[in-house]
Amino acid sequence: LSDQSEIEKAALRLVLKGDACSAAGDTLPTKRLAKHKRNLENGKNSIVFDETFTIKAPGSTTAGSGPEDFCFVLSTEDVAVEADGKGDGNKKDFIASDFTVTWPAGPPVPVTPTFAFTTRTDDANPDSGEAMPEKGLALTEGTGDTYFVSLKDAETEPTATKPVTVSIGTMPGVTLSVSSLTFDGTSDSLAVTATTVHDRDIDSETITLSHTAEGYTAAGFNVKSEDDDYMITVDKSSINENDAATDVKVTVTAGTAPSDTTNVVVALAPETDTGSEDLAATGHETSVTVTILPDSTSGVDTVSVNFADDVVQEEDGESITLTGTVDGTASDPTALYVEPARITIVDNDPDFTLALSQTEVNEGDGTVTITLTATAGTGVQVNGQTTFTLTLAGTATSGGTDYTANPTTVDLLLDVGDTTATASVTLTLVDDSEDEGNETIVFGDSDGANGLSIQPATVTIKDNDGS
Repeated sequence: LSDQSEIEKAALRLVLKGDACSAAGDTLPTKRLAKHKRNLENGKNSIVFDETFTIKAPGSTTAGSGPEDFCFVLSTEDVAVEADGKGDGNKKDFIASDFTVTWPAGPPVPVTPTFAFTTRTDDANPDSGEAMPEKGLALTEGTGDTYFVSLKDAETEPTATKPVTVSIGTMPGVTLSVSSLTFDGTSDSLAVTATTVHDRDIDSETITLSHTAEGYTAAGFNVKSEDDDYMITVDKSSINENDAATDVKVTVTAGTAPSDTTNVVVALAPETDTGSEDLAATGHETSVTVTILPDSTSGVDTVSVNFADDVVQEEDGESITLTGTVDGTASDPTALYVEPARITIVDNDPDFTLALSQTEVNEGDGTVTITLTATAGTGVQVNGQTTFTLTLAGTATSGGTDYTANPTTVDLLLDVGDTTATASVTLTLVDDSEDEGNETIVFGDSDGANGLSIQPATVTIKDNDGS
């Protein structure tokens, strides 16, 4: 219906077509169609239904009436939730199908035997049976229930001879205690246990069970596997290691709304390739408790995340995980599963370090030659010819005021696969008589090269004037 929508209501209606299919079609008299509207099961982002409408022929008999045109109208309503948690729902009608009935003359077609399904409060007591609910079975994911199959209208049909073997067809998501049943005349109903399969998502699935036998009309019903797992999501999937402490919104979503207040403790811990030294000593919280209220499917809270700003270059794959414990029960992939979230540490250190053969010179040293060496960090690869063009900046003035450089820019050349590069620069220092304090020359490349970065390096010119 719209982006970021959650389906709230869904209903199926049967109307007379008239000139065209529309939601405003005429309603049949109740003597012809007892129930025009069926409320449907809907998930968060899906509508699943299997409904049967029985229409009586017009008049008191079926003799040659029609044709009549009908429409199925699917009426829907969503909850249009925006990023701020607000929004107005949308309503819309869809024409799901249309069809034409030409009523036959003559007597009704004989009833073909089929199957009836019941549930029982007491498996040993046939009299405790109850008709299968119209929506079928609703089971918590990973649990099972027993239903009973009997032959319907079999006694009136000559084809309903015994034994009758009933095959039960299923779909992924449910397992059955038996795959077939044999009615040999000793029992009117036979038991089948259906158990839903536990998975690791938070989606509730609807599975269809079908029952077939030779000479019988196939029949079945739906089994809804109501998911009781949880999922953790965060609004920031990565944080720079040099960022200040950052508030991260942590959302815990439940597959099925709990009936009681549920507290999910979300713990933040380094992954195996990350150490505790990667977390800042202050401004970093190790857990947050997210509360989900009754009849709600999610809860939100914030946690402060702060990574240590180290000097290790190119730390690939460092991250922390957020795992959940639901009311004291830890996550278990085979039972109650809480899907974790992950926050990646984005390294801010340069790809190459820059070392100088001298980091201090005296104003009166005259001419000094300095060797510059660039070294790649761990895991850094040079995939194409790369040149770092280093410019000279700092508080000292070039061009003969404080020094003269030859060359005036320094090129560090790397070929494919290289991990180091060297170059030299000659500095001719000006020995003036001005008491100006120590000054600096900074070698750096602000633009980088071929997607790589280099750490700047500094030479200090020590002043020799003054008292």
